Amino acid sequence: MNAARHVGGYSLRLFVAQFLGLVGIVLYNWWVWVVVASNLLNSTDEFFSDLEANGRPDATIFQHFDLAAGIVMFVAFLIRGPWGPSGKRKEWRWLLLFAAAGAVGGHYAYACPEGLSAACP
Repeated sequence: MNAARHVGGYSLRLFVAQFLGLVGIVLYNWWVWVVVASNLLNSTDEFFSDLEANGRPDATIFQHFDLAAGIVMFVAFLIRGPWGPSGKRKEWRWLLLFAAAGAVGGHYAYACPEGLSAACP
């Protein structure tokens, strides 16, 4: 075993997977920053998804956060792999699907802010 890659039972692969997973979680939870540190939600009728609707001032950046979160988490899950201390994890493929769905969702913008517009279906 290479000492630089595996120190005290903790591998570089696991560290990278956990680090990327943490970055993905932060990107996925961009809405926490909106609630805590901004005034982007102007009405109690707004949804966080409304911020990603076409025509909103910061829609593109929030869409890119979702896209990046999905991609980063997908890579983290691939690096980590399906094997855990107790054998193969059954939920691993569902986590990959969740990450892929997040990336796909971030690729497509909302067309209409349903929380603010009565014209939305």
